[in-house]
Amino acid sequence: MTYSDDDKRRILRESRETIARIDAALDDRRIDDADLNVAHGDKLAEWRQFHAEQEARFAAERRRERREHRLDTRMLTVADVQTLIAAALTEERSTVIPVIRQALDELLDQEREHYKSEVVSATRGLELQIARLENALSALQATLASEHGKAIDLPNPLRALN
Repeated sequence: MTYSDDDKRRILRESRETIARIDAALDDRRIDDADLNVAHGDKLAEWRQFHAEQEARFAAERRRERREHRLDTRMLTVADVQTLIAAALTEERSTVIPVIRQALDELLDQEREHYKSEVVSATRGLELQIARLENALSALQATLASEHGKAIDLPNPLRALN
């Protein structure tokens, strides 16, 4: 189908009237031929600028949130540090002390056995000496009993003075 020049003008006029009615109904701006012919490079530059601005807004928001977080964070005092150190020492001691206790127990057991054997050998020596002393005592008691009835002749101590 071929359109004459009058038909083309009539179709364009009707199309523009339809578009104008739609724009008025939607309260939207009219699409110009200039908007339709925007170069591809301009759209890309516009897109890049939009995202650069958006990234700058996001970075500013992140900095603000970090600053607020730092302001909300409680400052450590000397007492807090001492408490943390005490807690760390307590935890370390709870693991180290049983190991040291076990090592000391083993060393003390060895020393105890060593001194126990020395005491046992010394006790045996003392028991032998006690047995000998008992024998000597009983011999002395027998000697005393046999000589108990005899008189002892002692020198006169006054004679030496005259």
